[in-house]
Amino acid sequence: MLLSEEGPREGFQSEPAGISTQSKVELIEALAETGLAEIACCSFVNLTQVPQVADAEQVVARLRRKAGVRYTGLWLNERGFARALACGVDLKPTLVTSASETFGLRNNKRDRQELLQGQRELATAYRRAGLSRAAGYVFTAFGCNYEGEISAAQVERSVQDVVQLAAEADMQLESMYLCDTIGAASPTRVRKILDRVREAHPTLEIALHLHDTRGLGLANALVGLQMGVRR
Repeated sequence: MLLSEEGPREGFQSEPAGISTQSKVELIEALAETGLAEIACCSFVNLTQVPQVADAEQVVARLRRKAGVRYTGLWLNERGFARALACGVDLKPTLVTSASETFGLRNNKRDRQELLQGQRELATAYRRAGLSRAAGYVFTAFGCNYEGEISAAQVERSVQDVVQLAAEADMQLESMYLCDTIGAASPTRVRKILDRVREAHPTLEIALHLHDTRGLGLANALVGLQMGVRR
């Protein structure tokens, strides 16, 4: 089983700007001592929109890396990937979309097709860099702060979008992360969405990206474990 700690990446960008680079580094290094195999330590995203992570390169440069731990980051486009590639973070290529089109429009200023086109361009950049494997991510798989409840059909369509995109780019999908982006998931929803996606894609490894916004993070993780999720 792979347990990836997303707290530093998502936590830093959710807090007001002002957390020092050194404080970020100290937290990540402390987390590395807990036995984690993977820590998402930074985001390579728009610095105007998310100034809290403007020091991503500095965080990576200062880390005293512990053997056996992967220090990853998130990017959503070619520019972010180029920054990650240049700074030496452990690469975890991703191909992403959103089950909620409104969420994509509000956060990325792109509709479904525009977002997918951007990911096609990113996949091309991966291949140029010699990368042939990626993880798929479907944001807002369990709910959206704009659209409310997301149907299983919406999630299945988004998964199919990423599967098709990867095939077009001749990239292997290592896993497909269903993301509880706003912390709206419940055990019942997790089970329902997992069942629907697995029925449509029985050979695809499904992973979960969970939040504990409403105190249900562990309960949702337990359902995932009971259903065979290992990431």
